[in-house]
Amino acid sequence: MNINNNTFLKTEEEKLRSLIADEAKLLPMLNNMEQTIRQMKAKQAFRIALLNQLLEEHYDKYAGN
Repeated sequence: MNINNNTFLKTEEEKLRSLIADEAKLLPMLNNMEQTIRQMKAKQAFRIALLNQLLEEHYDKYAGN
């Protein structure tokens, strides 16, 4: 059986178009991931600042006594 006669195989042009379309879909997904990571970093920085503030207040409260 000759592989080129299989109906499920695409032409070279179709394969290239399919790969290009897949790559084009990847760009917005990566942009969304980048935005999500930035948001997570900002949230983490806020949480660390809040924890530091609470720790300092706790230390000041008990160190002063």
